Amino acid sequence: MGFFMSRKSKYSFDQKIWAVEQYLNGNRSSVEIAKRLKMPSKSGAMQVRRWV
Repeated sequence: MGFFMSRKSKYSFDQKIWAVEQYLNGNRSSVEIAKRLKMPSKSGAMQVRRWV
């Protein structure tokens, strides 16, 4: 059939780890983290929660 190439992530592994740690430690909400990473607010907050 064919093959699929993986997409390059817009956010580095370190950024994702930082975001998850901030969220789990209760330091920031998912919306605050999304804003800090310059993500679209609503979909960005959902993405942060998916990483957790």
